[in-house]
Amino acid sequence: MDEILALLAGLKTQEVLPGFAALVRRCLAWAEQPGQQIVTLVDAGYPALLREIADPPAALFIRSEAPELVDMPQLAIVGSRKPTADGRRLAERF
Repeated sequence: MDEILALLAGLKTQEVLPGFAALVRRCLAWAEQPGQQIVTLVDAGYPALLREIADPPAALFIRSEAPELVDMPQLAIVGSRKPTADGRRLAERF
């Protein structure tokens, strides 16, 4: 984490992306909480099968007391913050 903060200090990201350094600091603070971690595409802990899809996410924000579960078969539901009634009902069935 200190390496990331040191890198941020040397970048001129604020000129291009105002608030970027603050966002990164909030993400790192989140990851310091028990049972939470950020796994990036280059980390050994990144799920192997997820790495194989087209355009995999660069980082995963994981909240789990058992990080080893990341490599087990899983189901993810990706959707809207404002789902339709049918979408909400289908998500609840899973």
